[in-house]
Amino acid sequence: MADENVDLRFIAAQLGKVLDGQRETNERLGETNGRLGKVEAAVSEIEAAVSEMQIALAATRVDVGAIKADLEAVRETQQNQGARLNVIDGRLAIIEKHTGLVKA
Repeated sequence: MADENVDLRFIAAQLGKVLDGQRETNERLGETNGRLGKVEAAVSEIEAAVSEMQIALAATRVDVGAIKADLEAVRETQQNQGARLNVIDGRLAIIEKHTGLVKA
């Protein structure tokens, strides 16, 4: 009977160690879950920020396209006005030549 008591005390001690290890593991798991929750929240915030940036980038691309179109229209207008000024200058030179305002 004495051997049985020793065996039972040994088994009880081992069980106590196992339970302590389990408690420690559960605490660590709880801490890990808490940190994981924080990481998930941070990821959600980052995803929202990236989504906003993508929307802003798309809007910027639309704006740049409109600016390019306006700039092309300005360039064409400048070319047309330059050509008109060249014609006017040519006609003025002819008029000046015919009226004697400049030497031929």
